[in-house]
Amino acid sequence: MKEGFIVTIVLFFVLNCNHAVAQVVADSAFIPSDSTVNFASHTQNQEEKERELGLEINGLVMDETISKLGRDFYDLFFTQWDINTETDYLIRVIEKPAPGTRTMINVEINDNIVFQQFLQPKYDYIESLAEYAVNTSKEYVHNYNQLQKQLNNEDLQGGGIY
Repeated sequence: MKEGFIVTIVLFFVLNCNHAVAQVVADSAFIPSDSTVNFASHTQNQEEKERELGLEINGLVMDETISKLGRDFYDLFFTQWDINTETDYLIRVIEKPAPGTRTMINVEINDNIVFQQFLQPKYDYIESLAEYAVNTSKEYVHNYNQLQKQLNNEDLQGGGIY
């Protein structure tokens, strides 16, 4: 019988905090006692395999609302959101309770607050705010794409010579 130990790696992914959606990934391997383990190469190999399979998610819109007003806003926002870009971004629609019947809604793109406003229990008002939030978010993504193109321009890339 070989001497060594078994390593089990368990990763737990929560895709959305408000809904009980989760994925558990487990991987086990036997490691002989006379071998060395290079965890950095394992993660690099795993990343290369994921890139080959196309497991990267671009343009994800997450719902983090807690009330009917927030859910209505998210539904209107999501139905109007139709941007197709090659950049990777994560959009989070976050609702925070406020005193009274109002609630604060935030739209974040890559952890940057792009839109922040109080909601009122009027559907017409929510519709207009959702349209304004979509336009503001599209403008942000468009400006972000232009900035990335400018930064990747040959004029701004150094040759390594000082």
